[in-house]
Amino acid sequence: MSHNIKSKRSFSVSFVALMLFLTSCQNYYKAIQVHLVPPANKSSVIDSLRLSEKYFILRSGSDAFSMVNPVLNADRKTMVCILDSVPFYHQLQLVKGADRSKKYKKSDPLNSMVLNEVHFFTPQDNAAAFGVYTLRLDRIQKIEIIENDKNRTTGSHILGGVLFTIGILAISSAIFASSFNF
Repeated sequence: MSHNIKSKRSFSVSFVALMLFLTSCQNYYKAIQVHLVPPANKSSVIDSLRLSEKYFILRSGSDAFSMVNPVLNADRKTMVCILDSVPFYHQLQLVKGADRSKKYKKSDPLNSMVLNEVHFFTPQDNAAAFGVYTLRLDRIQKIEIIENDKNRTTGSHILGGVLFTIGILAISSAIFASSFNF
């Protein structure tokens, strides 16, 4: 076998191994639903999330709004904020959450901002519009905190390592076998 054919075969096997490695090593996130029983738990959960400087997103029916400067009222039954459009770098869950892939690029700081989000789900509210908004806590149906999916991400990286190792072994075998064919 000529040296040129050996080089092409080695390159092809290397390329396939590299592609398998790169496509299998993914980072995933998941939405964790906060249990809201008893109802008084909502205000303490919201307080805790505010203090940890999470990015709040209101999901009112099919609409989504950024919740700027959320403040719990003294009665702890309402929260006042300014509703604004959700910036593109906080729309990953709005888009990817629908197709269930839930992948993010850890190397992209804007893409990984999804890990700082909290989504508040309410029924459709016609009063929810850009500007000052008061959210009654009893209208919150669900709160989801977005976080890294450690199990799925680790599994992806292990699979990538195994596939990469198999690729290296295949390349080594091909090179070794081709060295005996003159």
